Amino acid sequence: AGWAPPAGRYLQFEVVLRTANPLVTPVFLGVSIQSTVVEQQRANDLFYRVQDLQNGRVVRSSVEYVYEDFANLADLRRDFELDEVVAGAASEFAAQLRLMRWAYKVPLGQLDPHAWNYTDLLKPERDGKGRIVLHQQYDKRRRDGHCLYCNLALVAACIAMGYPARWVNISSKHTYGHEVAEVWSNEFDKWVFMDSTRDYYLYDPDTGVPLNLVEIGHRLGEIMPGPATWEYPVQWHLPDKSMLDKVRIAYREGAHQYSVLSEDEIEGQELLMYKGHLQMPLRNDFASRSHPLPWRLSSNWGGDQFYCYYSEMFPRKQEYQHHTERWQDFNPTLNQAELFLRETEEAGVLRVEIDTETPYLDAFLLQVDGCEWQEHARGIFDWPLREGLNRLRVKVRNGAGVCGVESYVTVVAHH
Repeated sequence: AGWAPPAGRYLQFEVVLRTANPLVTPVFLGVSIQSTVVEQQRANDLFYRVQDLQNGRVVRSSVEYVYEDFANLADLRRDFELDEVVAGAASEFAAQLRLMRWAYKVPLGQLDPHAWNYTDLLKPERDGKGRIVLHQQYDKRRRDGHCLYCNLALVAACIAMGYPARWVNISSKHTYGHEVAEVWSNEFDKWVFMDSTRDYYLYDPDTGVPLNLVEIGHRLGEIMPGPATWEYPVQWHLPDKSMLDKVRIAYREGAHQYSVLSEDEIEGQELLMYKGHLQMPLRNDFASRSHPLPWRLSSNWGGDQFYCYYSEMFPRKQEYQHHTERWQDFNPTLNQAELFLRETEEAGVLRVEIDTETPYLDAFLLQVDGCEWQEHARGIFDWPLREGLNRLRVKVRNGAGVCGVESYVTVVAHH
């Protein structure tokens, strides 16, 4: 079959860069697009206007991320009784915090260094009464186990419950590194940094909104006197850890005997220095695909398996092949329902097109004028207007049954 344009509103173009000199990299500086709106007059005795609109916003990365199918971790969800872990949580974010606390306490196994799988890392243990075994209290804030294993446990638990999550490596310019996680929050409409080695996250001290790693790195950069390099790493710029008190972040402590900032084998506050350089593998599908893998554990991994975020204060790390400084490449929005309305040839009927980036999308859910929610497999449908106020609510649902945030529009119509 021949090529056919995709449904919906879009603009697509291709740029091919070439050079005859292998020592010179072609540079694409930008593109400018101009458009003109032409109003089409149609014979129509119905006046209508959008009165209110709260719309989702689909922001895509320029690189593809391979997400694990939630169904592939259904056994983990069942075997570890994760539904009971989150039962009674007041909100989605509260449920995600319970999963982080679970990952903080669950006993950890090992990963085959040549073929990773979540199930090798997480094998349920039960006590004499049949209860899932969890660690109860540590003699310091940091739990036992490799930081990669702790946060892959968190990623696996979130995926099992239908919450997209990903593993990210943070590091300084030289040898120090740490493995953490980010979880997509429908409530906050953003990726949120979490670390199950110490059961904490960081948030904005003024608003209380949790922060993602790119935001944290930018705030760390605000107090840096100069860029972090091999010659002058971040520890050289910030020799006294009290200087980190100036970073505009706050720590979520939770119900723990020891503070996140207490003395461990690595001090909690020192980990803040690592959050300028970010390295993320472009997949989390370790339940279904054991390869490819990074060549080295922790510290500076290097190689082509990571997508790296850099900034003015945290320049590129040349041992990695793939880099970006575009905010959206590290922070694509998920589970949105972005609505586009346009007229049809039929008077009083609007065509609604829904754009979304939802891993393992199951269905679009629509509610018209307060009636029952209806399932639609396709993100396009016609909406007949009636005289008066017309209300439309739309959300997505993924394969694990988790719904995204609602978008809604109200249109007033008169003859």
